[in-house]
Amino acid sequence: LSVVRCEEIDMAEAADETHLKYAAHERRVMITQDADFAALHTRWQQDGHNHAGIMRVPPHLQGEAQISFTVKELLFYHEAERIGALNLITDIENRLIYL
Repeated sequence: LSVVRCEEIDMAEAADETHLKYAAHERRVMITQDADFAALHTRWQQDGHNHAGIMRVPPHLQGEAQISFTVKELLFYHEAERIGALNLITDIENRLIYL
């Protein structure tokens, strides 16, 4: 389990679709607060494209509250997979999940 921030791969200013293409190619789940990914997810489904999943962080959270909430949610998904209650590949693939 690893996290890659867009700044680490020189994509801080990249378009949303470019981010999703990268994540899909690398088989990484997108974690975003950007509302535009909901429409992008729908368009990708309509066009027959696949992605590893998109998790949307609530927009009202900022700073430490956002980080704390997101880490807790990701730990929940990680633990669910560890005990066999979830398969991150098949259960999240091509889905938009609101955290």
